[in-house]
This record gives sequence, C-alpha cells and structure tokens, in this order.
Amino acid sequence: MRVLAVFILLIIYFPGNAWTAVNDRRVVTWNLQGSSASTESKWNSNIRTVLLGNRDDGPIPVSRHIDVMMIQEAGTLPASITTNPPLPLEGRLVNPDLVVAPINEYVWNLGTSRRPIDYYVYFSRVDTGANRVNLAILSKEKADQVILLRPRAWSGARPILGIRLGSDYYFGIHALANGGTDSGAIVARVWEYFNQNQISDQWLIAGDFNREPNQLRDLLRRSYPQEYRNVTFQYEDRPTHRTSGHNLDYGIAGQLNNPSGGPNFDCSLFTPSLIGQLVSDHSPVLLWPKK
Repeated sequence: MRVLAVFILLIIYFPGNAWTAVNDRRVVTWNLQGSSASTESKWNSNIRTVLLGNRDDGPIPVSRHIDVMMIQEAGTLPASITTNPPLPLEGRLVNPDLVVAPINEYVWNLGTSRRPIDYYVYFSRVDTGANRVNLAILSKEKADQVILLRPRAWSGARPILGIRLGSDYYFGIHALANGGTDSGAIVARVWEYFNQNQISDQWLIAGDFNREPNQLRDLLRRSYPQEYRNVTFQYEDRPTHRTSGHNLDYGIAGQLNNPSGGPNFDCSLFTPSLIGQLVSDHSPVLLWPKK
C-alpha cells in the first residue's frame, strides 16, 4: 500500500509531460522551399502526410504520428489554418532579445469535427518582404512557452523560434544561405539562453543549418568550445539537399553542463513515404526516440 501511495503522489505532483525527455517525442524538420508550388497544397497535402502518415491499408497508428515539426521557408499559412483566430500568447511569449517578428498561435484540425486531430501551429513571419522564408513549429501539445531569440552579432540572421513543452525545449532554425555562417552563433545563443537562466532541461535545435554537420562541429569546437561540450549532433549520413548533394538538415541536442552532450535520437530521411510528393529540394528528416 505504501508503494501504491507513493506512486499516486508522483502522478499528482509530476504530471504526464514531466516524465518526458526531449528525445521521447517524434520530431521532423523540413525546409518546405516556400517559393515553389502552392503553399496551400503543400500544407494540406505534404505536411499532412508527414504528420499523420500515409499507408495503403489506412492511417498509421496515433502513436506514430509526429509530435513536433519544425518548418523552414514556410511561406504563407493556408486558409485552412487562418480561418481560426489566433490564440492569445499573453504570459507565454519569451523574447529576451526583443526580436521584432510577428508570432501567432493557431489550432489546425487535421481530422473531422467529430474526430479532431489538433495540432498547434506557431508561425513567425520573419520574412516581411517576399513572405517566403518564414518559420513555423507544429506541436500536438500546446506550448507552455513560445521563445524568440536572435544570434549575437550577425546582421541579417533569422530569429530562432522555440517552444517549451513541459520541461523539454524545441527550437526551429534556418541559417543563412551563404554557407550557414551564423550556424555556430545559433547554437551558442540557445546555449547562452539556458546558461543565463540556469535552466538544466534538455533542448533540441533542428532545421536547415546550411552547413554540413562535420563543418559545424569543427566550427563549434574552434569558436565555441564550452557550448560544443554540451551538445550532440543528430543526423543520418546522407544528403538532405538534393540540388547540392549536401547534408544540411539535422538536429543538435543539448543540456547545460552535461559532459556527454545532449540526448540522442535515431534519424532517417522521410523520403520513402513521400515519393511523388517531394515539392521541395530538401528532404524531411525524422528524429525519433532512440531504442
């Protein structure tokens, strides 16, 4: 009875997501190449397929749906999302760098009115010109916080968009196209945020780094050695950018003062499930719990 009582107390004081590690969720990152094809069809066809899966014998189990998705070059949100008014972010928006970029939260129902499959959409219009290279994060859970950061001392660098789910943090990024020269500063700014606020929780940065993993690893080792010691690279050793043949899309997991770096994921390209649907020159990358 005493063991049962302790177990019940743990459930009360440590609710569901408090048990979850950052690598317990199924995560995808995809540069949608917002300038090509119809944004409406990309979201309603391609992103839907990534989130919910697609099999000849019917839908995949809910347990294999994607939990978090980072999107680069998100273009414009489709009408199927913006028909719902944005939700209030009061008290949940964290913007220590005073980033001037609109950020909205929406609910997107990928199911039916009787059987809804809701995803929360966090959309930041960072491209106020062509409205193409915007950032978005989709999550099955409503974010406890929405975070905007900016890499230090990099003119023209895009903001870093993040969400906190319980004690886990997920950041979507899109490094500069000139070889990802700001990619090291992106990792350093996320590390700095945790260090300044003395947050010991795990984080994952995922997106288009515009730089090969080994090149970014060398840059961190040379220029950001302290940050380098607290992160691990998460990628499959295959090209994700078909035009250049380079591996540009992957994840970097971290935890402050963790000498072994961050947690590990298994990684793979999402290409097999999207044959005939790849409307971007980037392949989606799946990161899922490591067995």
